[in-house]
Amino acid sequence: MPPILYKNRLSADHDTGDNHPEHVARVETLQALFGEAPFHKWAQKMAIPATEEQILRVHDEQYYYSLQNFTPNQELIAIDGDTMLSKGSFDSALHAAGSVVTAVDDIIKGQTQRAFCAIRPPGHHAEPGMAMGFCLFNNVMVGALQAIKQHGCTKVAVIDFDVHHGNGSETMGYKHNGENEDSKIFYASSHAYPLFPMTGDPRDNGPHLMNVRLEQDFAPEDFHLAYKQHILPALDEFAPDFLMISAGFDAHVLDDISQARLETEDFRCITKELVKMANKHCDGRICSVLEGGYDLNTLKDSTRAHLEELAEE
Repeated sequence: MPPILYKNRLSADHDTGDNHPEHVARVETLQALFGEAPFHKWAQKMAIPATEEQILRVHDEQYYYSLQNFTPNQELIAIDGDTMLSKGSFDSALHAAGSVVTAVDDIIKGQTQRAFCAIRPPGHHAEPGMAMGFCLFNNVMVGALQAIKQHGCTKVAVIDFDVHHGNGSETMGYKHNGENEDSKIFYASSHAYPLFPMTGDPRDNGPHLMNVRLEQDFAPEDFHLAYKQHILPALDEFAPDFLMISAGFDAHVLDDISQARLETEDFRCITKELVKMANKHCDGRICSVLEGGYDLNTLKDSTRAHLEELAEE
């Protein structure tokens, strides 16, 4: 059974203004991809919005309501130098997180083994009480807590290969592990440094955290070595019962947001390794969530490679 493709029908309502790298053309490009063979035969779903309860599992109540109340009626508001808020942003963010919740539900109920959520706004920089780095709600962590709180998963792994460190995801994983001894979240990230948000220090690594910093212009061999020597062995030892991916494609050599030098096939290779790990430990269950990737051509090509490997048994 091929993965189900999940989409946010309100993607265009999150307006980031002119010349912003995180714009609606990103998901429009992927929707065009989904119309091509073989993806046009795959199931595609529009999700309902995440509930307040689901968002508040990872975000502070004060932040949730302040973001809702801060939403402008007309003009754009800059939350920080990178993150924009428009009239439709709050509802768009709810639908983005809801896409991941729906995907997790469908996987655990056996309706699919794999899912890819082509959504925006992205999420892995969003902290419990703060938007940042283009991100409003932390979509992948909302999904991780859905797997734990709603479905009883005890060990959820989040693997983040975006070129930027997912500071919000790390914070939320650490917070949840400290609150609940019955279930755990393992977070692993490969990321360029020094690069926004200047976090992800390997000195903080522990049983449920694996950060690997790479040079700003890291080459494919550096990336694969990071996974072979560090992230995959740690993931194997954790032995998750559910695997989530923060799928950022902005480490591509043609993506101007970074100096990294990955090619499309490198995303295929890492996806293949993660599929092997999921097959070994969690009945192949994977929910992959779009994060970065700002050059439209390489975003499309890299996502195609990612999806082709997710479809493998």
